[in-house]
Amino acid sequence: MTKTYQLTGPTDADSREKLVSELQDVQGVHDVDVFEEADSPNSLSIALSGLGFTDEQVDDAAGAAGYALKLS
Repeated sequence: MTKTYQLTGPTDADSREKLVSELQDVQGVHDVDVFEEADSPNSLSIALSGLGFTDEQVDDAAGAAGYALKLS
């Protein structure tokens, strides 16, 4: 399963590394891809592959790295 999320937060390399590290610690996440949103400053998209992880776990991990999920 692959799920995509939009986040707001810092876009520098160190912050992105922390985000990836936090997301990789979520049980069930196997792969993390991060994409910068060219048309929206301080915005990123992430694609997570794996099984059994929840939106709440992703939100918690992103928050620990200084990011917030964009709510639709």
